[in-house]
Amino acid sequence: MNLIKLNVLFKYFTPLTFFVLAIILSFKMSFQGRYLHDFFLKSIIDNSIKVHSESSNLSIKGITLSNSEITLDQTSIGTIGKIRITPKITQLISGQISAIKATSGTFLIDKTTLPIILNSQGIDLPLNKLSLDNIVIDCFGIPLTLKSQKNEWQITNAENEQISITALDHHLKIHSPLFTLPYVTLANLSGSFSPDTGLELLGNISPLRSHFNLSLKKEGQLIALSGTVKSNNVEIGHIIGAYNTDKNAYTLKAKLKEIPFKLFSSIVKHNVDLPIIFQESGLVGLTFDKAQGMAEELKSFTLSLTNLKASFFLYDLFGINGTLSLDSKTGENPLNISIDSIRRHKLNFENTVILMKKDQEYDIFPNVITTEFSKGHMRLHDFKMTKDGLEATAEIEDLDINDAITKSTITSIAATGSLKGTARLLLTKEKVIILNAQLSASSPKGKIHYFPKQEELNDQKSSQAMENLDYTILNLDLEAKDINEPADLKIQIVGTNPAFSNGYPLDFTIETKATLMDFYS
Repeated sequence: MNLIKLNVLFKYFTPLTFFVLAIILSFKMSFQGRYLHDFFLKSIIDNSIKVHSESSNLSIKGITLSNSEITLDQTSIGTIGKIRITPKITQLISGQISAIKATSGTFLIDKTTLPIILNSQGIDLPLNKLSLDNIVIDCFGIPLTLKSQKNEWQITNAENEQISITALDHHLKIHSPLFTLPYVTLANLSGSFSPDTGLELLGNISPLRSHFNLSLKKEGQLIALSGTVKSNNVEIGHIIGAYNTDKNAYTLKAKLKEIPFKLFSSIVKHNVDLPIIFQESGLVGLTFDKAQGMAEELKSFTLSLTNLKASFFLYDLFGINGTLSLDSKTGENPLNISIDSIRRHKLNFENTVILMKKDQEYDIFPNVITTEFSKGHMRLHDFKMTKDGLEATAEIEDLDINDAITKSTITSIAATGSLKGTARLLLTKEKVIILNAQLSASSPKGKIHYFPKQEELNDQKSSQAMENLDYTILNLDLEAKDINEPADLKIQIVGTNPAFSNGYPLDFTIETKATLMDFYS
């Protein structure tokens, strides 16, 4: 009789008991669902409870889901469209989970959320019970998709290349044949992760054919980073860093020396829109020292260039060497570049040195540029940015007249001697414009030989006098009233011709219109 009553008791009260346990579980996990009763009744058949949520609250060891928003330590890190949690009925009281599935999620990892993730303590998600589908992660501007099923995870980039992660008993195994990032492509990637040993990665940097290793370990309050890059078993670079979870500050130091330019050009392509196009030549070195949470975020940055080639608008640049330094200790000239040759058609500048200075409006701005043109020296300074281009004052010394004529398109005149003086230049994307100039002969001794074409014989006597003229004074004045029109050019020549006018001194003034590019196109 007692046995019958006991059976009857279980018959009527077992559903109620499980229902109460389901409610206890929902409060234990801070989960509020509208259909718990329906899910509970359905679970009697498959021995589990499946809780679905699109607008509910859930808390699992530091992670909170509220109205689809994922919050970690009160900082939003993403959203989940749907989530399904399946606990076994026999483990309702303990709250143990048999499976978690999340879909249609978006996460953001940047300089705000990354410290929160690194600082989080006690998060212990059951990876072997978690499956994800259609999860999108924005990792510092890099779009990635994340999928998982049982113990297999896949991270996929925009090029549909994958990193596979396998969850083993005590660690994660990492593998990828090829994975492209904005700065570099990694090949033959392999590694592992465990709470005890940290993260270890090995692989090749493609297309540099270099081998790298990277280690990330937690040491007390510090997360330490170290790695090296080798080419033909010779170290060409290293990186070290540390993140202090207690002070929320990090340091990062990197050095790459004598690496092919291809890596640097890919970095520039992704970060800076420069009007300069570098060729695949030369070597680059990089030294980088950065700290956050201290007095200065960027402590130092030095870029060294060796024998590069490039194109700047219509100019070809050869033999680029120098350093770009943003170290506060470098003073007024953080950029120091030398260029062996700058060419455009017949207009050639040799041995150019460019010094840049710090500027409040433009970060860095030209300070002094020195160059050689036609065996003479030019020093450009007093730069000013205008709506038409970059203006500069040029001081000119020892410009060889014969060399300047030989390199130009001028064929009817030859001369010896040199020029000195000053000019105001306008540097545009297409050309160099002389706004005004005052030049004179450096020495009172020089010759002019004029061989005009028939159509140039406007003044027969002047032409004959300059066929073989020894000049003592040579002055050139040029002024451009409109940068789109040829400038007014006035040439004063004083000298003698033994075969003309009995060798008496002659004084000529020639007025015409011309532009510099007319003679060097």
